[in-house]
Amino acid sequence: MHVLAVTAARFEGEALTGLALGHADATTNVWIVEPREVPVLEVVDHLADSEQVVTLFPAGDGQMVAGPHLQIIVLADGVESVETDGAPEGRRVADLPRLGA
Repeated sequence: MHVLAVTAARFEGEALTGLALGHADATTNVWIVEPREVPVLEVVDHLADSEQVVTLFPAGDGQMVAGPHLQIIVLADGVESVETDGAPEGRRVADLPRLGA
């Protein structure tokens, strides 16, 4: 089974602007396409096309652990963005490692 996975986020101020998105084989845990930075709206488009996008969080020793799936949210200014489904504590988009950090 192949999955889209987000491993990191870029924020400009408080605005989410980019995500590291990759394509992985969930059976073997091997990247098919290594994560690369994409605009948030590209991930929104994948979700709008009914594709599932999972988050991956660091688990130590270079390993990653699957977090919640992403969902589309609409911000107060009407702009579409993403957040983890249910936004559990410690597993929100803001809890992902930062791109460029």
